[in-house]
Amino acid sequence: MSQMARAVARAREQLRDDHERLHALLARLRAEPGRTGLSVVLRELHDRLIEHFRREEAPEGLYDAIGVCLPESRGRVGQLVDDHFRLVSITRNLAEESLSPGVATEALREQALRAADYLDDHEQRENELVKALITGA
Repeated sequence: MSQMARAVARAREQLRDDHERLHALLARLRAEPGRTGLSVVLRELHDRLIEHFRREEAPEGLYDAIGVCLPESRGRVGQLVDDHFRLVSITRNLAEESLSPGVATEALREQALRAADYLDDHEQRENELVKALITGA
């Protein structure tokens, strides 16, 4: 493994706890049928995403390491950063909507599940990029 690939692997490892906490939150979100529980999980997810994405995008963070190791991946990294903006916005809006009695609980739940699927898709694309860098594929 090249030194650059090790830098990516190291940056990814530093985010392992974040990813585990996010997976746990998504499991709670998917299992939560009630409005109050959804509201709590959505607020927590929003806050955690802000912190997690800040670490990924920080100098010498995962995305910086990817951009240095594989300059041609910058477009893909840009798409992932765009996902960050969208996911934070979506979870903030859902957390706010969860406090509004005008939004039906089932509609809120469906939107929250779509956001969870979007986050899963984002992570899958991120993992594919990291795997390609680490394995040299």
